[in-house]
Amino acid sequence: MYFLLQKVILPNIDLCTEEQLYFRTQGGKYNYTSRNLLVPRHKVAYFDTFFDAFSIK
Repeated sequence: MYFLLQKVILPNIDLCTEEQLYFRTQGGKYNYTSRNLLVPRHKVAYFDTFFDAFSIK
């Protein structure tokens, strides 16, 4: 059984392109055209950021 905990918000050229507000990566690249975050194998993406912070009450 799977539960959706959170939808990730990614940068949008029309809104805000400051990537550090959405995610942090070790060598990752964000493609604004396809809206994909590419993270190399054995690297990490962090989403504990301003727009994507997740909390459980």
